[in-house]
Amino acid sequence: MSLTDDVTDLLWRTRKVYPEAARHWARLDEPLRIAVTGPPKAGKRTLRVALADIHLVTGEPDAVIHLFRCGHYRRTVREQPAVLVLARADEITGGRLDAMTSARQVARVYPETVIPVAALLASTANTMREADFATLTALAGMPRVEVDARLMSADRVADHGLVERFGMFGLRLAVTLLRQGFDTPEKLAGELSRRSGIDDLREQIRIQFQSRTRLLKARSALNALEHLGPLRAEVERLRAGAHEFAEIRVLDSLREGRIAMPAELAAQAQRLLGGHGAAVTSRLGLGDAADPRQAALAALVRWRRLAENPLSNRQCVAAARVVVRTCEGLLTEIA
Repeated sequence: MSLTDDVTDLLWRTRKVYPEAARHWARLDEPLRIAVTGPPKAGKRTLRVALADIHLVTGEPDAVIHLFRCGHYRRTVREQPAVLVLARADEITGGRLDAMTSARQVARVYPETVIPVAALLASTANTMREADFATLTALAGMPRVEVDARLMSADRVADHGLVERFGMFGLRLAVTLLRQGFDTPEKLAGELSRRSGIDDLREQIRIQFQSRTRLLKARSALNALEHLGPLRAEVERLRAGAHEFAEIRVLDSLREGRIAMPAELAAQAQRLLGGHGAAVTSRLGLGDAADPRQAALAALVRWRRLAENPLSNRQCVAAARVVVRTCEGLLTEIA
């Protein structure tokens, strides 16, 4: 049986004895529990509106979306897998049209993978009203000099409710897009949403969380059961033999920059460990026509050499051994 099957079996056997087991047994059929965390005024509530179709919770999450504002990044060890968001990204340049481009440049500086998101713009695009579109269309139809003057600052915009809903970046972008031909509410809302960075965040949620739903639920269940004395030994046994958990630990450490490894090797390791998707072709970075067995063999040889290299540091060797086992598993799956 797989690890998730073993954990499911443990929950089934103990659900009538321990409330924790019963609770996690019931959650097996529920969506993955994802929490939005971050400091005050980071935009947590706004992001929840933008991600209204995703099962977001306030307690006992299986995974976390953590928000921080520019200049307030802090590297921490997290209990759950996390996607990091550079929040209120549209404010970095004072709401200029190049705000998201600048935010992406800022995000590359951090040692972890960070997704810039303008959550206010994303949430407003999802809930755009006909009245909003009509006001924006009228604004875009004014002479350019007059529009530029009105959009110099928030206090020059007549409709302050529009500023609260779109932000200055959103207003400036919406007017520009209307002039470029996004002339229906649907077209404009779709492009504003795309420019907000919310699609990039959704993709990270899909890759890092939703593609591993059963595994992350199993991880949460074992964390809940580890404090129960009679079950501690069985929980530790399952964890010790769980290569899937080792993959998550190394993947998180690589994303957080806690393993000293050349950037190219780190990128390869993240892909092989499932950072771009759990499927064999995603892990190997292959198209449909490529030979997965040859690619897996080449990866296995490459990472065995690194694991056995006496010049490799201890963290690198430990990570390489996990990647080696992953490659061996890929070969078994291919066969």
